[in-house]
Amino acid sequence: MNYFLPQHRAMQKELNILIVDDHPLIIDAYVNILEVTLDNYNLKFLRCTNARDALTQTRLNFSNNKNIELAIFDINIPQCEEKSIYDGCDLALQFKEIFPNSKIIMISMHSEGCILYKIINEIKPHAILNKSDLNLETLANVIEKVLNNIKIYSNTVKSSLDAFYKNKFNLDNIDSDIIRLIEKGVKTKDLPKHIGISLSAIEKRKKLIKFYLLDKGKGNDKTLIENAKKINLI
Repeated sequence: MNYFLPQHRAMQKELNILIVDDHPLIIDAYVNILEVTLDNYNLKFLRCTNARDALTQTRLNFSNNKNIELAIFDINIPQCEEKSIYDGCDLALQFKEIFPNSKIIMISMHSEGCILYKIINEIKPHAILNKSDLNLETLANVIEKVLNNIKIYSNTVKSSLDAFYKNKFNLDNIDSDIIRLIEKGVKTKDLPKHIGISLSAIEKRKKLIKFYLLDKGKGNDKTLIENAKKINLI
């Protein structure tokens, strides 16, 4: 006697999903939503609460010729200085080098202009979401659209980007990285390790940044960051 699986089971496609968030309960919530939303897929989850584990899992899958089709990164994750990772943006960039064709969703509780600018220009994710905009229905809708190659920015992200573009002056990606890393506590003398330009070039850029953000360009790093936060750069 021949037995046949139901058609929807027989045609299920495997989907490997990496989720990185330092709160396990949030990862569980995403998994539950994905399981309901993508019930026509055979889902395999990689759950990571820090950058080191996420990189290990990513490289292990690559070594075993297993693709990761979808990755969800929280922007605010613990730093991993030994891997030059200061937030989820740095992690996503390293992930993208290994799996350049994967679909990426970036999620944050905050709406930092410099970080959003970096995400759009360097990571180019399929979606950027603010946690305040998320619920079961919206996340399920976003995931469906992302898998169909539709890009999504949540409402709070759109508003933050509008405000950022009004105040970004002539800042470029490197300037944004300088501000972001200083805010993370990286000293100016150590910035060349993370940005890839000389210290003298960084100091010239920093002087110009201070000209835009500080009164007469005078003030220390603390004041620079305080003023950057006031106009939602970080």
